[in-house]
Amino acid sequence: MELTPEIIKNMKRNASLRSWSGRLEQLGAKYNRIGARILDIGIAGDVYPGGHAYIFPDSTYETLDIDGQFNPTYTGDAREMPFSDEIYDVVLFVCTLEHIIEDRDKAIKECYRVLKPGGTLIIIAPEAGNEKNRFEEKPFEPVTSDEIVLALPGKSIRFSHPEEYMIYAQIIK
Repeated sequence: MELTPEIIKNMKRNASLRSWSGRLEQLGAKYNRIGARILDIGIAGDVYPGGHAYIFPDSTYETLDIDGQFNPTYTGDAREMPFSDEIYDVVLFVCTLEHIIEDRDKAIKECYRVLKPGGTLIIIAPEAGNEKNRFEEKPFEPVTSDEIVLALPGKSIRFSHPEEYMIYAQIIK
């Protein structure tokens, strides 16, 4: 599907409602390039064909969602992705991990598995222990830094907390 100016406008308007969108756009500018493959996991609620496609105009942007009604590129579970090993340059797990209540570590490991060597996994999620995250709709369970570290032992993970209630993790394979 071609990203028309109207679709891009809608994507940007939708993204601007989220406090972390500027940070993601900075990362997109860094990783967008011809030949790069991007996987965006969990697109429910995003503007079709996935709310972050406009950030990666030169890349091959693909989406995965467990619910086919959102028209993802692939329908499947992040805990058992239907992909070969090491095929993506960037995997985005943006405001999705908190909705995976069971076997969350499997989803993190799967994201890492499909990354090419040198690829980057970007996780943005509400952080556990913050009062603002108590009122989110269910199923919802905020994420901790420890969960990510334990799922990928020995891996280099860079955490940042530019907003008091979100966790940002960047893992380079």
